[in-house]
Amino acid sequence: MLRRVIAITMLSAFVPLTTTACFGTFPTARKVYRWNAGVHSDKWVRWLVFLAINIVPVYFSAAVFDMIFSNSVEFWTGTNPMAAVPGTTRTVLGPNGERATMTVREDGALDVVLTRAGMPEERLRLVREPEAIAAYGADGILVARVGDGPDGEPALLAGALAR
Repeated sequence: MLRRVIAITMLSAFVPLTTTACFGTFPTARKVYRWNAGVHSDKWVRWLVFLAINIVPVYFSAAVFDMIFSNSVEFWTGTNPMAAVPGTTRTVLGPNGERATMTVREDGALDVVLTRAGMPEERLRLVREPEAIAAYGADGILVARVGDGPDGEPALLAGALAR
């Protein structure tokens, strides 16, 4: 038992030292961090969750996964299979010829250009918030905010429609 505690302690001390100069974006560990940041608005609840997922060890597992898999793939191929790379663009076509072209921004938001026949082009910016996703128009004004409704299904949040 004592050997196991010593081994875990040594690994816990060794991993941060070996990852400080590592190449890679650590997308899985960052996702765990963002999830923890959005768990609750109270800092004490977030701190307790932080302690729990370090004891379990969720952060450690995410960092090891990133070191062994995500960052290695990113190093050798130039792209990370777990991360949306800023500048990446994807186009989705609708059943009636609608087109949504989405580009990942440096800050993680999405720039979306919507086009459809006979209609003017629409531009939106989708921003992930701790408990919602907000859509802003090209003028920077909030268009809508969607989050979990009372039944757990996606719903427009109170005061979401600004126009």
